[in-house]
Amino acid sequence: MRGRIENWLRVETLEVEAGARPSVPGRVRADLELFATHFPRRPVLPGVLLLQGLIDLAADCLLETSGRHFQLEFLESARFRRPVGPDAELKLSVRIRPDLPGTVFSGTAEIEGGPAATVRTIAMRPVDAYPRAT
Repeated sequence: MRGRIENWLRVETLEVEAGARPSVPGRVRADLELFATHFPRRPVLPGVLLLQGLIDLAADCLLETSGRHFQLEFLESARFRRPVGPDAELKLSVRIRPDLPGTVFSGTAEIEGGPAATVRTIAMRPVDAYPRAT
């Protein structure tokens, strides 16, 4: 995950809480060029970056536990609840969904004051599960 997410989030460390709930705390970089246009009077981090951060965290957890690379199969029920601005403290966390088979997570992006985004279902599949088209 380091490298991808650090383009927009200053990450301190990867934390694994009791109950296998990995999380990444950090601070949104205030010097991002995208804040000049998204949005000029009130800069907001694009929601797609929050989603990508949660997907990357789930993929890294699976790589760590299985030794295999995973990618997003589908994402369901994403909700954006609070805007995330420059220099915001942000914590990304995912949780394995025991109620569903396979490699399915739920995810939360939290800022001070509560959740900024939640995702009910992040389904992952191994990269080599489907052959590439030629």
